[in-house]
Amino acid sequence: MNFFKRFLQGSDDENLETKILLRGVRLDVRNKMMAFTDYCSRYWTRACHAQKDVNLEMTYHRELFVLEMGDVDAIKISNAPIMVDAIREHADQLQHSVNAYAQSSDIEDLDSIEKTVDWFGEQKGLIVRTFNPYLTL
Repeated sequence: MNFFKRFLQGSDDENLETKILLRGVRLDVRNKMMAFTDYCSRYWTRACHAQKDVNLEMTYHRELFVLEMGDVDAIKISNAPIMVDAIREHADQLQHSVNAYAQSSDIEDLDSIEKTVDWFGEQKGLIVRTFNPYLTL
């Protein structure tokens, strides 16, 4: 009886029905967050090797990410809206640093770029750890 009750409650006292209903949406949000952080972690390399301006491309991807994450509160994961805001802010910072470095070649801008790219790499693991308890049945 105790096992059955624990099985129905799931993680964080969320019942199985809610987990099943929200699983697809949560998986979609997680995948979009992972894709955008992956794009951002490669943005510096793309900017260095691009034969065209990648600034507009980053703006497009960032705005699309913000649009897709518009109602992230609906997935009922408390950290998700905070993570989305942090990812967006770091994407802004990365784009600004890359643009500043292109104009001045200042070593401080390069340090900022490297730290931000590393931050995006760390976020991939954090996203997985945050979402996995809500995706497993």
